[in-house]
Amino acid sequence: AAAPAAPAPVDDTAAAPAAPTHVDDTAAAPGAPTPVTDTAAAAAAAATPTLPTGASKSGYTYWKRDIQDAHLLPDNKPRKIEGSEVTAPAKVEPAAAAPVQTGSAWNKANTWEAKEVGAKARTQMETILSADYVLVERDDGKTKITLSKATVTGDAEILFIKGRSRLSHEFKVKCKWQGTYDGEVVSGDLSTDDLDPSDLDGTDVQLTAGDPASKKAASALKKDAVACLKRAAIELRVFFIGS
Repeated sequence: AAAPAAPAPVDDTAAAPAAPTHVDDTAAAPGAPTPVTDTAAAAAAAATPTLPTGASKSGYTYWKRDIQDAHLLPDNKPRKIEGSEVTAPAKVEPAAAAPVQTGSAWNKANTWEAKEVGAKARTQMETILSADYVLVERDDGKTKITLSKATVTGDAEILFIKGRSRLSHEFKVKCKWQGTYDGEVVSGDLSTDDLDPSDLDGTDVQLTAGDPASKKAASALKKDAVACLKRAAIELRVFFIGS
């Protein structure tokens, strides 16, 4: 009789249940960054500088951010300048003195204008003539006359005409004079009623004295007195308008 047929083998793998599919929970997590797969986008992201921990995107220290090519930048640390690198500071020329402006701001056309300065001019002239102002001094050392105790009355004003200024005044001046003349002690009074800058050389000056030596000096010093008052008037003009 024929042998019975062997049983067919059973394939257990075929009957095994399918393995469960793995789920990537990270892809579904809220707020998670989307993976970058594009090559150009990845390169751009890599080139973007990142800030150090705790750094701010604004403020004075933002320039300290980390960048990939930081090694190409020069070192900003301070260094001592040596030898030939040291240069002398540039010479600064002094600014030219500003011209004296005596006209008012409204007078742009430089038309005629007058400014009263009587009180100040009288005070300044008295100051000039009262500080042992030298009337005359000779080289021989025997003659030196000075003025003192001056009183000045009259009017004064600064005239501004066609862009130029000048000092105008009509003064009466009285003062004392004293010193030595030809080795003798002398003194007296000086006066004038018409100290006017328009005719300083023609100023009429009177010198008076009591004793013979002083009278002799007064008679000889009239021209010197005129020159003395002219010099004082020029100093007064310079004080007010500079020239």
